[in-house]
Amino acid sequence: MESLLHLTKTEKLTTSARIIENKLIDVLKRVKADKSVVEKQQQINKNVEDFLIQIGNIDSFTDEEFVAKLLEMCSIFKNAHIYLNYSKFLYNDGKRFLSQNLFYFNDKIYLAKDDQLLEVKSIGGWQIEKICKEFDKYLSYETKEWRNVQLNKMLNFVLLYEVLGIDYGNIELMNGQVLNCSTSDIFFDDYSYLPPFKSRNEKFYDCTVLDNHILLIDYFSCSELHKGDFLKFLEDVKEKWKNSQIDSFIIDIRGNMGGNSELILPLFNFLKEKKLKGVILTDNRVFSSGTFVAYYAKHMLSSMLIGQSLGQGAIRFGQSSGQIVLCDKLFVRYTEKHFDFRDIFKNEGAIKPDIEVPLTIEDICSKTDKTLTYAKDYIQNILLNEKQEL
Repeated sequence: MESLLHLTKTEKLTTSARIIENKLIDVLKRVKADKSVVEKQQQINKNVEDFLIQIGNIDSFTDEEFVAKLLEMCSIFKNAHIYLNYSKFLYNDGKRFLSQNLFYFNDKIYLAKDDQLLEVKSIGGWQIEKICKEFDKYLSYETKEWRNVQLNKMLNFVLLYEVLGIDYGNIELMNGQVLNCSTSDIFFDDYSYLPPFKSRNEKFYDCTVLDNHILLIDYFSCSELHKGDFLKFLEDVKEKWKNSQIDSFIIDIRGNMGGNSELILPLFNFLKEKKLKGVILTDNRVFSSGTFVAYYAKHMLSSMLIGQSLGQGAIRFGQSSGQIVLCDKLFVRYTEKHFDFRDIFKNEGAIKPDIEVPLTIEDICSKTDKTLTYAKDYIQNILLNEKQEL
């Protein structure tokens, strides 16, 4: 952890950019050298040089303007697993979110209202394409999928509307309706609007038996509230296996943004010992240690991935354990490792499922879990038949 508390705002920005640049290049130097690694080092250096040339003196910036500039700094390290933790810093007044909740999906913005998703035409007179293009300048991401998740989140933050001069008070819908929007202390969580339609506040993992033979495991986070929680959960899994005619499994990792990448290994060892076959459900909200779950599932269990592309790529930075403290409630996290999963996933961009199940806004509005339905049919009609033939 490195502290920059004693520096001016200009010094904090320039120094943190240099620290991150040096850390990332140091990580890349430890990677087996190839053309792409060299090109990535050169790109990082160029991005930092270009950024530092144009920032000027920002000591007179307000705190909100300073954070926006820090977001811009983070965005120059695209494809480098860098992010700014600003929630406590920005929202100490408790009212830094939009009162009308916005949801980004398939290049369109929807307003979530009374369990409906209504398409938005403009915000403060700004067309949707223009807003997304401007917001994109402040986002740090490795893949298009990651960018979409980030954009979905940022659309509900007041800060960037203020910085860009967008009057977020008026939201015009495609149906002609205009809604007044103020600020709120409640952050819109899109999780309940996307399969598996569960809030982040629900428990990290759960286990049920479908049709008396498919073990469904919801693995929402690679984390434990208390040490030993997952092993207790594993005992529940074993009990269900003993009392049912289980012949296959579905592990749902949609929305899993990480934690301890090795936490799930005892479960995989159990499934392997029982010679159970199954599939993994994925979407673009799977990040960090969540991608390791997909990796272990394919490597240890030869499981198929079903759903949508994961948020991260097969070649990526990861493990954001480095930290730069800018003030008591604001810090930048940066990566200290580099991973290469091409041997398992066979591609370099966003990790793609073996079987893609595309979603439409109609699927989401109807609360239809197409991915889970497809997985059940796949197990019943294909996977179990293959097992019988063997």
